[in-house]
Amino acid sequence: MPIISCRFLAIASAAMLWAGTSYAAVPWSYEGWEDGQDTWGTLSEEYAECELGQKQSPIIIGSTQYADLSTLNFQYHPSKAWARNTVNGVVVSFEAEQVLLYERTQYYLKHITIHSPGEHIVKNHAYKLEVHLMHLSKDNRKLIVAIPADIGNRPPRPIQNMLDHFPPKANQPDVEFMINPAGLIPEEKGYYTYEGSLTTPPCTEDVQWIVLKQRLGVTAEQHAAITKLVGRNARLTQPGFFRTVKETRGY
Repeated sequence: MPIISCRFLAIASAAMLWAGTSYAAVPWSYEGWEDGQDTWGTLSEEYAECELGQKQSPIIIGSTQYADLSTLNFQYHPSKAWARNTVNGVVVSFEAEQVLLYERTQYYLKHITIHSPGEHIVKNHAYKLEVHLMHLSKDNRKLIVAIPADIGNRPPRPIQNMLDHFPPKANQPDVEFMINPAGLIPEEKGYYTYEGSLTTPPCTEDVQWIVLKQRLGVTAEQHAAITKLVGRNARLTQPGFFRTVKETRGY
């Protein structure tokens, strides 16, 4: 079997393991009366949690509870990566293992996505973009680190690096490039955390969300280019259902 086929199968298998979907996943979109997000829960039995779940994401982060939370130990390093343009956004996956050590558990970075606009609303602030770092532990626990982004100075190098290699259209061949995801992590690592779900079908719950307090800066040109490429790919905020959002004491 050619090497590229093996890699494709590996990425596809990882994506299905992450999302919990089958090979016959039903198409969906963010907008539209036939398959937009208001209809996700009715498109397939596999997507039922999108409508019936009690711990859905994203949410509005308003009232929080201060707590002594674990530190985030990002053990990221340069790696070969592949950018794939799907119908609903761009996914960046990695060849080398990228580890986040959190609460004595190793979580492995599976892929990165960028959402426009930002999905979470934090303390009455809606962000221009939101970067999602999708992690999975060896016992299949899901953890997503969300990094909000606004127009600002000194954009991190990986933002432009990814943008330079995003395939311009869906279903084109993956684009291979080198990237160091460590460059996306802000210097300050204070965060909010809560129990939620995937923000795309099948909206699987039991996902631990970590939303960083310090935002990234992107240029107006980068924001425009990303938005033009991915479109509006943000899920609307979901009911909190009295979930507790914990917050680190430091920024």
